[in-house]
Amino acid sequence: MKPAANAVIAVFFPDRPEPEITPLGHGLINTTFCLDWPDSSWVLQRLNTHVFPQPENIMHNLQCLQNHQQKSAEPGTLILPAFRATPQGTLLHYDTENQPWRVMSYIENSETRESIRSTTEVASVGNALAQFHRQFATLPVSALLDTLPGFHITPQYLTHYDQVMRHHASSPSDDDFLFCQQFIARHRSLASVLEQARSQAVLQPRITHGDPKLNNFLFRTNSDQVCALIDLDTVKPGLLLHDIADCVRSVCQTPNQQLDLDRLQPLLENYLQSIQDVLMPADVEYLYPAIALLPFELGLRFLTDYLQGNVYFSVDTPRQNLERSVAQFQLCQDILDKRAAIEQLIAQSLRRG
Repeated sequence: MKPAANAVIAVFFPDRPEPEITPLGHGLINTTFCLDWPDSSWVLQRLNTHVFPQPENIMHNLQCLQNHQQKSAEPGTLILPAFRATPQGTLLHYDTENQPWRVMSYIENSETRESIRSTTEVASVGNALAQFHRQFATLPVSALLDTLPGFHITPQYLTHYDQVMRHHASSPSDDDFLFCQQFIARHRSLASVLEQARSQAVLQPRITHGDPKLNNFLFRTNSDQVCALIDLDTVKPGLLLHDIADCVRSVCQTPNQQLDLDRLQPLLENYLQSIQDVLMPADVEYLYPAIALLPFELGLRFLTDYLQGNVYFSVDTPRQNLERSVAQFQLCQDILDKRAAIEQLIAQSLRRG
């Protein structure tokens, strides 16, 4: 991979010596490197065209975000990465294998976190996600292109799983697979709740991040405060509920696949208090169903990818997507078991706002 990266670097930085190149992040989709020169650092990334078949549309959306932010910037605005053009003025360069690469600014004095260390961090994540949603609430949904058709349309994931299962007559029969298969069979009704509300115009599309997991929030180094929200390729029209629920899934999941209510409380409080005037009553009504849905949806996607030979999510072992699926369904079950407590926290968070 580094020889290919070096060839791309020479295109974006034709007059500079070779930088120090190190892998960056733990993303499951794109391949990312940090480029270090003595006087500056940049981020080089190869987009996964299997996941993002129209990378030009991604860059269109990111430019829309940057333009909107520049017009409406306020103190404390989240940082968005800036993109470097080639000498020819393009933001994407296609290599000899027709794979797209781009270069973006490296956000200094910042770091990702793979785990939560304090409730202050949780509160900052909630505030940051709300700030992102508020910042782009006035950007018309029609300005952005749909870079991932079908993304978060859970009934489609369920239909795809059913199709894959029909073509796998000799599906694995070990305990983990049977657990996943039985869990899906018991909870199929979860898949349609948000889409029914969207189809009836009860829930309205907004500008969403699409993947607000913990390690997409950048914290100031040696601080509990979020300064940026990164990995914006999934930004598109969608439901705010998908974002906040996926953030809950990522931030509040414990190592034993339970929902940590002590984290959920500051996350919801800080998010809801910062964005109540942007949310519609239906967003609040469907918040618990969304929180239950997201681990079910992700577990469904992991299991389907496992059955198809791990073609979407990067894996270190052949069974990793199966193991990920088990973890998400265990979390979903815990959320279902804690429904009353979660709904009480939602109500309390709204009252305190």
